[in-house]
Amino acid sequence: MAVSAEKPNCFLTLRDLRPSGQMIVQRPVDGFVEDRSYRLKAEGRKEVYFPAIDAMVSRGWYLTDRNRSKGFPLLVVGAGDGADYLKADHHISAAMGCEVDRSKFIRMSRGKEEMSLAEYNIRKDPFLASRIKKKDIYISIDRDDGVHYLQAWRQEIADGGKELFDGRFQSFLPQSKSTVISLADSFSHSHAYDSNEELYEPYKEPWDNYGLVLYAAVLTELRKIVTPRTEALVVMSNRIPDGIIANMVQTAGWDASEAVVTKTVRHDIDTDVSWMVGAFDDDGERFEDKGGNKLTVEEASRRVSKIMKLAKEMAQEVIQNAGHVSELSPRQKNLLAKKTISRFQKDLNVYEHMTAYRLVPLKQAA
Repeated sequence: MAVSAEKPNCFLTLRDLRPSGQMIVQRPVDGFVEDRSYRLKAEGRKEVYFPAIDAMVSRGWYLTDRNRSKGFPLLVVGAGDGADYLKADHHISAAMGCEVDRSKFIRMSRGKEEMSLAEYNIRKDPFLASRIKKKDIYISIDRDDGVHYLQAWRQEIADGGKELFDGRFQSFLPQSKSTVISLADSFSHSHAYDSNEELYEPYKEPWDNYGLVLYAAVLTELRKIVTPRTEALVVMSNRIPDGIIANMVQTAGWDASEAVVTKTVRHDIDTDVSWMVGAFDDDGERFEDKGGNKLTVEEASRRVSKIMKLAKEMAQEVIQNAGHVSELSPRQKNLLAKKTISRFQKDLNVYEHMTAYRLVPLKQAA
């Protein structure tokens, strides 16, 4: 992919809703454009994911040698708004990855082409823009499902068009059953597995019962295209017992060699956990309240469901009122729902432990 040094002239066409009910269109934005869906994952990103990236930057994890003269390429599945890359900006030689969620793209002012928020933010960042101009960094953010992207890479290796990935991988993926649709996505009839059901089918047994299908699929396919010195940084919620997570990681061909950061964070209100009731033996350690008092999975599910019900009712009202002003696309409904639902996050008194793991390839893995 050719990298242009031109500063993109971008307009956001996604609509927002003011408290008065007036519909507005965002105009060119200077600086970082946040992916609004991350308002629902703000605590996990702020308290675990970003500190883990900072810790690895300080260690020189993204650099290929002790002289710190060259950076590894960084591969991200679920590129989002690109904050992953910006946190390690001057330590990497390439920003690579994919994004399939349409809510994470913005329409350009010229024509109908779209650019991922990740690539847009990389190109807008002053430091990286300078590196792009010098052709010091390679950018390739494809519009593709993560598993398909990795499988296509493997096929290109077999065909002689690509080499094994030799670098650093990081990701913060959802953990939920494939049959569970997040609250915000239910307003746009969007589902992580809808268009690529067959790609994930091999991973549903036994991991779907634990909400680990996405990670199982991505880590397994990733292991097939990497060199022995490639390492990964992934964030997982410990609402699933550590032993189950470790088993999944090992089955995928990796070793969770280190817990880089572990923090207690508020549960994401957008994520239903009722499917967890009875999925495994409840040891009483999966959830707790703000005061540190342990909650059973059943009690945590009850609290989450109660707040989700209130948030859903409010989101329905907001979307209905907005629809009277202008017809909304599924994408706009989804974004309005996320913004409305996020207002209820502070009312949820359910917390969980979240860990950023450093993974290394198992030698015996194929």
